Formats: sequence, C-alpha cells, structure tokens
Amino acid sequence: MHDSGLEEPEQFDVFVSYQKLDEEWARNLTKRLESETSEGRTLRVFFAPWDIAPGENIIDRIDKALGEAKYVVLILSPEYLSADWPIAEKAAAIYSDPAGRIGRLIPVLRRKCRIPPLLAFRNYVNMTDDSRFELEYLKLVSRIKGISLRSTGLSATEKAAEKTRETSSPLILDQESWKADEVSETLYSNLFPYSNIPDRIWSAPAEFRDRREIWQYVGKGVWLPGFYLREKRLFTFTDLTTEEHPFRGITEEYDIQSDNLKTCLRDEDSSRIPVSILNNAFFTHCYSLGMQYLGKGKKFYFPQGVLQKVQVSWTPHLRKTARDLIIDYRTKGGTYVAHRAIDPRVVLLGKELLLRLEPGWVFTSNGRKLLTGRRRSVLSTKFLSKQKNNPCFNETRFWAWLLSEDGESIKQDFGNITLHIDTTPTSVDVVGGVFGDTKPIPEKVEK
Repeated sequence: MHDSGLEEPEQFDVFVSYQKLDEEWARNLTKRLESETSEGRTLRVFFAPWDIAPGENIIDRIDKALGEAKYVVLILSPEYLSADWPIAEKAAAIYSDPAGRIGRLIPVLRRKCRIPPLLAFRNYVNMTDDSRFELEYLKLVSRIKGISLRSTGLSATEKAAEKTRETSSPLILDQESWKADEVSETLYSNLFPYSNIPDRIWSAPAEFRDRREIWQYVGKGVWLPGFYLREKRLFTFTDLTTEEHPFRGITEEYDIQSDNLKTCLRDEDSSRIPVSILNNAFFTHCYSLGMQYLGKGKKFYFPQGVLQKVQVSWTPHLRKTARDLIIDYRTKGGTYVAHRAIDPRVVLLGKELLLRLEPGWVFTSNGRKLLTGRRRSVLSTKFLSKQKNNPCFNETRFWAWLLSEDGESIKQDFGNITLHIDTTPTSVDVVGGVFGDTKPIPEKVEK
C-alpha cells in the first residue's frame, strides 16, 4: 500500500472505479495489483479510501487521478451502473477514449449486468466466477503491464501460474507457442440433458398400423402426448389406467402394461421405445409452433407467413443480439429465401437421455416452395461454411432457447407428467487450450 502523504505521485498506472457494495473486493484487487512490478517499479493504483487524505478536495483529487491514470478499471455490477459517483467516473473515462482506440478503459465484470452500449464493444475481464479469478487476473495485469499473455519469465505470469497450481486450477503458459496452453477449459456440446425422466412406460393394444392412421382418426388440432406404435401396441409415458387419459378410443382397455424405464434403457432393443416416444413428443412440439418438417434434410423450419415477426432478439452472452428466422434475399437482389432450421433428435448415450440439436438451413424460392438439386446443395455449402465453432455453438443455444417456454427448459407434456429439457448444454472440463480464448455462457437466458 502506498503512502498518501504530501508528496504527489507522478502518475497512476490504474484508477479503480467501483461501487460501495464492492469496496472490499476492490480493496483486495488493489492490493494484488500493487504487489506487481513493471519496468523495475511497483504498479501505482488509485484507490479512493487510501489516496484521498483527510481535508482534501474529493472532487479535485478524483478528477486529477482520472486524468493521470494510464488505465481506468471499471468494476461493473448492477449497482455500479446506477450509483452516482461510479456513473460520473465512468462517463469521464469514456469521454477520454470514446472509440476504444487507446484501450484505456478496462471493464471488469464482477457481477452479471447489462453492459452499457458505450462499453459493450470493448473486451471485458470476466471475474464473476471466483474459481477462474487467476486466469482473468492474468489477462488484466498483462494488459496493464503491456505484455503478451504468451510471454514467459515475467513475475505476473509466474505468480498467477503458481497461485493457480496451488488451487488445483492448472495454468502453465508454455514457451513453445505451438503447444496448447495448460489452462482449464469447459467444452460444451450440442446435447441438452433431461432434468427429469418418468419412472415407467405404459402400453396397451391399439388397432392402428401406423401413427398416420392415429392422427387421421383424432383429426386436426387435437393434442396427443408423445407415443410409439409397434405391432399394434401403443407405448407412452402417459398413465393409461387413468379415466381421462388422452388415448381414449385409440387404445384398448384390456392388457394395459407398465414397465420400468431404467430396465428398458439397459436393453438395446427396448431402449428404442422411450427414445422414439420422446422424439415423437418433440416433433409434435415443433409442429405446434407452426414449423414444417423437411423429411429429406431431417430439419424443422418456419415457412413464410407463419410468424408475426421473423426477427427475434435474445442474449447469448451479456449483449442482446438479433436472429432472423427467415431471410428474404429477393429483397437484396437474390432469387431465394433462406430459413433457419434445426434437426432435433433425442439420443441415448450410456443410460442418459439427451436432446441433440443440429442447426442448419432450408431454402425456398418464395418462402414456401422448397429448392432442390444442385442449387440447394450450393446454398447449403455456402451458408454452413460460415458457421465456425462459436457461431455454430450460439446457433445451437439459440434454438434451445427459442424452443423453450421460459428460456430455462423445453417442456414435454404427457398429461400425468411433464418432462423438462435443460437449455444449458452438457459440458466437460479439460486441461489444454488457448488462454483467453473462452467465453462463459450465462446460466439462464430469459425470454
């Protein structure tokens, strides 16, 4: 901690702007930064409780420190964005570097909040997860000291690596740049888990040969839970012994059976039954939203004229963005309409039921008439080649969010039980990747 006596420092390396609720956290961050050395001296950090002496003009002192500081660290939280002093400090800092060309402002996200537009385009340091503090701290101090994250032999890198090793979070930046950094990373998939599954599968005789006959029998607009038909026997998760179950008139009253789901999942042949029931339920869910199914491409999409608005706003990370479900390229000099599409498929991995989502595109000439042949293939290749890892992952999450009711789960109603599919994809933690090349996803994206 530096002395705040009569002698003024020549310049501060960092000005820490925070809200009262985060004062203790900001104090600890300041201590940590002041233990760092750069160009043979320790970093100088302006922290108001230490650097404004009794009797000093507070406004003048803060104004001078803001002007002197090489970097301004904004500790962002919902409270920060509504408090008077932080708003003033943030405004002054933004005014000094509005376009971010200097890179003087360093947003540090302490608690999740909506980042203001004038900060949203700047790369921020995410310190919302204390378990990843050392990784994010290294990004912050490397920026302040003007060193590359891949540099070695520097005290900040060594300290962060040592502290991370002590807390069992590996971080070793290898001297050979072609090697993967030994950082802990979370890898996400396009698989979404069921948060609950039924205990039993119910079945009963049914005098129908296939599902099409059943839908013709009940007529349009009638809701049925997911089911599977095999050898004139209907299987479902709906309790067929209840008086008002939705399969009345479809199934017979005799020979109603109930089997344990976990037992079915152990057998390769019988496990196809619950998987087929869930796929049927998901297809019904997509149809209920007005989507159409392209059998050849195994994709659901919205035809033109079904949606009130074709552009949807959502928040994949901390910034709101928009997705066009239908893009009419005829208005841009083209001759086709592109429809965002999804191939949903319930799969069984081991003994766990998961929803797999594979995004794609469907193309029409007028919003409804499908393109075929080479023209469709060329357009598919053109569109899919643009979707690399991160865009493809966000596209998958977007569809999970869109197909849900509340942003948290996709629901499948079976009358006596409602199943929930989590909209957060399954993940696995690994060691080895590119330091700083990660972006955490929010726990929930509200609708």
